[in-house]
Amino acid sequence: MADHIHHDETLNPHARGYQEDRIHVGPIALFTVGLTAVVVIVFVAIAFLMNRFNQAQERLADRRPAIFALEDDDLYPGPRLQEKPSRDMEVMRREVNERLDSYGWVDRDSGVAHIPIDRALSLILKEGLPTRASEPEGASE
Repeated sequence: MADHIHHDETLNPHARGYQEDRIHVGPIALFTVGLTAVVVIVFVAIAFLMNRFNQAQERLADRRPAIFALEDDDLYPGPRLQEKPSRDMEVMRREVNERLDSYGWVDRDSGVAHIPIDRALSLILKEGLPTRASEPEGASE
């Protein structure tokens, strides 16, 4: 029986006493060089496209109607509703936050005051929402 077993040393690395180097460096190096070339080409193409897009955007900005150039004070020196909208928004938010975080009178004569929002929320959680007195049944009919 043992005579029928084919002892091919080329198929069994243990029969040869060493393992053949099966890593072929040539194709791996070629793939690495190719991949690097493709990455470089893609980067160059993206840089080229970004440059073209920037140029196109500049051309469009030059052709844009003047109404969109409101930032230019020399172009439209007339009166504006808001000189600095971002500054006005910041001032408004600061005033609202100050009011939400402080005590004060809304109408002193009628005894209506405002309290900080955190205090108001804690009072509502503690005492519940104010309710109206229920109407007697049949009053709405």
